[in-house]
Amino acid sequence: SIIITTYNEKKYIKECIESCLLQRYQNFEIIVVDNYSDDGTDEILKSYKDKIIIEKINNKEIISKSRNLALKKAKGDWVVLLDADDFFTKNKLSELVLNIEKSNFDVFCNSEIILDSTNRKRIWFNGNKSKNLYLDLIKYGNCLSTSASAVKKIFLEKNNIFFSEERKIRNIADYDFFLNIAKAGGKFYFLNTPLGFH
Repeated sequence: SIIITTYNEKKYIKECIESCLLQRYQNFEIIVVDNYSDDGTDEILKSYKDKIIIEKINNKEIISKSRNLALKKAKGDWVVLLDADDFFTKNKLSELVLNIEKSNFDVFCNSEIILDSTNRKRIWFNGNKSKNLYLDLIKYGNCLSTSASAVKKIFLEKNNIFFSEERKIRNIADYDFFLNIAKAGGKFYFLNTPLGFH
């Protein structure tokens, strides 16, 4: 299940959705949770209504509420996170599936191509090779990107892990999410290949 959260992302949402629809691996669903956008995003989403699942929520500026709604609706064995202003390469899901078949892990993280305001590219390598990612996350901060991550849904359910909806940590809820996964003993797999644009 690919889950996309959006609010007033008319400029990017079409390219974001198209990057999902053009995947080489095609057995997936796309859930878009829109925070009642008023910039024309809604019209773009409606044009894809036969290809995506659209959910609406007033998340009161807490994006975790949108992500948690999508997690509850997701039917896939894996949840693939994507922000509305980011895009996947065509082989994002095929690489995920290939590595799932070869290895045992709970979280898949890939590198990303970062585009700056002048469209210059650089590669962002997410994660590290530490044997204790939980301690490293505490010591050095968040080294992970939501749009470069996929999580095994059953691991989240067994460990009751979701995105915190506490307002005071709303801007670092993704960090808290990954911390909780690492603390619960989640196995992380890091792929240096860039599979997305940020």
